[in-house]
Amino acid sequence: MPEDYTSILDKTDWRKTIHKALEEAVLSIGKDEQFWYNVEQAIQAMSATYPNWDASAEVQGMVSRIKKKYNTLAETWILDHPYDWAFPWNQAGMKQKWKNMMYMEMLQNLENIAGQHRMLLWGIRKVPEGYMESSDDDVTGN
Repeated sequence: MPEDYTSILDKTDWRKTIHKALEEAVLSIGKDEQFWYNVEQAIQAMSATYPNWDASAEVQGMVSRIKKKYNTLAETWILDHPYDWAFPWNQAGMKQKWKNMMYMEMLQNLENIAGQHRMLLWGIRKVPEGYMESSDDDVTGN
């Protein structure tokens, strides 16, 4: 994290793209293939090198870690349930379930990464003078 604690978005113009990509992914939860596609779009939107932060390395590392986790989970389940895996309808259902869980975890991690680096905040860090009421003003207007 940079020492000046300035938002990454104060330095870039990618805020709207990242917000839109994350919003589209959240709104498509439950629509399997659309959800998977939107999470992939959000991953690509966040994967960049910003001032004082290489988001691409962090995001790609997270994606590879999660994919490895779910591949291991699938292998273990298949070896433990060979009879269930023999039927095509069980295969399709389990693949869909694993993929939904994997992409949901990726989306949650993307949101966490964006939150840690202040990418979900709107606006700027400082408010220009004249836009906020002074602290000595009375709330009732008297």
